[in-house]
Amino acid sequence: MYEVSVALQYLIPRRRYLSVSIISTISIFVIATVVWLTIVFFSATEGLERRWTEKLINITAPVRIIPKDTYYRSYDYLIDSMSEHSSYAVKTLREKLDADAADPYNPEHDPELPLDFPKKGDKNLVKEAFNAAQNLKAVQDVEVSVFETAFATTTIRLIRQDTSAQQGEFTTRVLTQPSYLVNFELELQNLQKKSMLLPSQLSDSEIQRLLSDNGVVLPKSFRDSGVHVGDHGTFGYYAPQATSLQEQQIAFTVAGFYDPGIIPIGGKLILVNPKTVSLIQSASQTEDGLMPTGLNVSFQNYGKAVAVQKEIENNLQKAGIASYFTVETYDQYEFTKDIFQQLKSERNLFSLISLIIIVVACSNIISMLIILVRDKHKEVAILRALGATKRSIGFIFGLSGFLMGATGSVIGASAAYVTVKNLNALLSFLGKLQGFDVLNTNFYGEMMPTDVSLYAFLLVMISTAVISTLAGIIAALQASRQNTSDALREG
Repeated sequence: MYEVSVALQYLIPRRRYLSVSIISTISIFVIATVVWLTIVFFSATEGLERRWTEKLINITAPVRIIPKDTYYRSYDYLIDSMSEHSSYAVKTLREKLDADAADPYNPEHDPELPLDFPKKGDKNLVKEAFNAAQNLKAVQDVEVSVFETAFATTTIRLIRQDTSAQQGEFTTRVLTQPSYLVNFELELQNLQKKSMLLPSQLSDSEIQRLLSDNGVVLPKSFRDSGVHVGDHGTFGYYAPQATSLQEQQIAFTVAGFYDPGIIPIGGKLILVNPKTVSLIQSASQTEDGLMPTGLNVSFQNYGKAVAVQKEIENNLQKAGIASYFTVETYDQYEFTKDIFQQLKSERNLFSLISLIIIVVACSNIISMLIILVRDKHKEVAILRALGATKRSIGFIFGLSGFLMGATGSVIGASAAYVTVKNLNALLSFLGKLQGFDVLNTNFYGEMMPTDVSLYAFLLVMISTAVISTLAGIIAALQASRQNTSDALREG
């Protein structure tokens, strides 16, 4: 098509049309810069968000089922406190799942229920919720497990050889910290699958021995504080006795460390075997539902978390127990939703800013093409005299705007790809120049992600193509409305 050849000729820089060439070059440069920065920013933030999400899911699950207050006021929950078979104590979710009898109450031996006691339903709430999470169509290989949280005082004795004293002398330092204990299947294979920071200098059999010795996995902040694998410590908590509350202690051995990512309480979250957490939680005299407990729903593709959430909610609705439980995805958890909401807000804000900058950058195309139309008015008139239609003239300048935007986008995308793939080397170089790390490794990790964001690529490429084409159309309308006879007369 001759329109394409004419458009390409108009865009080739020439000394005779210096002003047009300068504006064209600046427009392409600005567009390329915006595309480059946008793709680099989104690639880095998406990679970090994906990494933080994976670390979170490693110690929790993509979806959780949480009991509501209505559950803690229900017959199913309170009836254990009225039964001798349950030692007149309410049961945890784990104990409810493992119980042989759904209703332990025996009216012949147990005290009479108060008049205001909740009415007995026809559903086993916990087991029905468990079944609602197991039978899913949205994902395969679903694992449903109980998660429990307990609070205890962690005390670790750091016994170290004193290098400044005589050989054989040791120093002792005590590290004490209030901690949240989360139940976790502390098996070597499971920990390796979750990419926990297990000690590489130890064999698998030695690590398994530590895990068997009531081993725990601590946040890496403990390692930074001088704690070593193999150190011993205790969990302290208070349990009711006949006349008073007495402090109890459970010994443990440090078996490894993990990276909690950006979880606000990550430095206090310790992974412990389920029996220990259940023991401490059942002994603690806390308000019902105060310490998080519920069902973890684990599966591989956390991108389907919303679909799984909706399916579980539908299953709970069909079972008639939706009023007793709430279903949350990983970005709705109480201790993470603020972070994920902030990340989404920043991504949306930067998307808007990027679009505004692209519009401003593409406005230069309008100026350049208007100047080009004025400089080429005689050539346009000749084309019209030779039989070119207004549509053909408009197509030439519209195509010119599109080609400028496409050229800037290709240059910017290429630069962004090279930058993202070499981002760690660039940050290392900048860190050496200023004398300290550019990014805090506690939040961003040792290495930055190096995957290019498909979302950012499509965003800038499509928006740049559309906006630059619209910019070309404005100039095309002016060119197509030009009076042929007047242009030739002026020539």
